[in-house]
Amino acid sequence: MPELCRQLAVEHDVDLIFHPSAYSRDSSFYSWHQFVTSRAIENQVFFLSLNRAGKNFGKSIFCTPWVDDKRKPIVFPEHDEELQRLSLDCAEIDLVRDRIPLLRDRLVNYDLPLIDTPITTRNERKKMSSDAEKKI
Repeated sequence: MPELCRQLAVEHDVDLIFHPSAYSRDSSFYSWHQFVTSRAIENQVFFLSLNRAGKNFGKSIFCTPWVDDKRKPIVFPEHDEELQRLSLDCAEIDLVRDRIPLLRDRLVNYDLPLIDTPITTRNERKKMSSDAEKKI
């Protein structure tokens, strides 16, 4: 999704990304809002991610082009359906892009030289993965 959002923002000049979804309350549910917030900020667009309603769903989220301690995302109700009217001020996008020029300052090409790293065996990777899971 990061690549699609970047393409929509840069190549198609969108102001709002609308993301209908069905995030169930599994392990991905709790990181979903962070992903949405990241896509809004890094692409400096409004981002509306609507989740389906119901016992195992809910908590849709709307982010502005910049989120901080004063400008927080709007999170919809826990489980119930709700109709909300949201107003978008496209001048806010210009203001954010002028103050914090993330899109303007990006590189066109991120081809970097690779650093040689030792190749690990399958068993070494499994052990590293197992050790990492224990820390979580």
